[in-house]
Amino acid sequence: MNKIIYIIVAVLIVLITIILIGINQQSIIPQSSVKTTTSSITSNINKLTVYDIIPKGFDIVENIVYFKFKVIADIDLRDYIEINGVYGSWIGVITAIVPNGKESHVFTPPDYSEIRNQFKYLNGSIEYATPVYDLLAWYQSETCPQSSLNGTYRIKILLSGPYDEKTGEYPKVLLMEKNFTYNFKISIELKTLEWKTWDQDVEIALINEGDVPVFFTGAAILVHGVNTVIGYLNIQDPSQYIYIDTGEFRNIITKLSFFDEYVPYYRGKTIEVDVLFEFETIQFINTTYTIKFPE
Repeated sequence: MNKIIYIIVAVLIVLITIILIGINQQSIIPQSSVKTTTSSITSNINKLTVYDIIPKGFDIVENIVYFKFKVIADIDLRDYIEINGVYGSWIGVITAIVPNGKESHVFTPPDYSEIRNQFKYLNGSIEYATPVYDLLAWYQSETCPQSSLNGTYRIKILLSGPYDEKTGEYPKVLLMEKNFTYNFKISIELKTLEWKTWDQDVEIALINEGDVPVFFTGAAILVHGVNTVIGYLNIQDPSQYIYIDTGEFRNIITKLSFFDEYVPYYRGKTIEVDVLFEFETIQFINTTYTIKFPE
């Protein structure tokens, strides 16, 4: 009788442990996915499974911003196989589409040296990264689609089969597609509202409240309602931008640069100005302030 009780207690402990492990695993998976798509397939082998695609945030390597994700899968395409009635050599394809709708290459951290969009064998948990934005490129980049970081990332795991002479196409099978949406949100405060010299330090407070990193590059100063730039707030950083991670608060000291031709006109005045705070990956954020200019 005691042996039966011991067996029952042992089974209950194992079951509780499995449940707790499942709960813990679910709790660490980011909840940014908005859509998951899979398709059914028939094959003569069982190793054609994608268990999950998990977002891993962003990484910056040599001034290039990468979106990272992890693929958990068991896929073996090393031999000739039959999928949905098509026999031959199949390859796996990882497709990454960034928020501006462009397809980007896929690399494996930490070296980022080889393109990994295609594969023959995936087993276990593999981390990938796709380039999104080159912080030092001017409009166009040879390596990046120059997309804004905020928006939806579409990651697909496909199988591509041998050429079909009847259809003139390579058959494709979608194993899993998962979409992830990230938002941009930042709070900005211009803390120095009384300017005593025309080249003084001006303090700006920024809080990154969004899901994507922020790269602050400075600000332009315009007379309110008039598209005329009368000065700048320049960052004092050799990298040309100031990095602000998600959830981070930064006090940034900028240097006021005022155009000499406007100094006599605005000397001693208190007026409304539009401050265009500029960021990489987006254009700007426009905020109006009342500023007292130097005497």
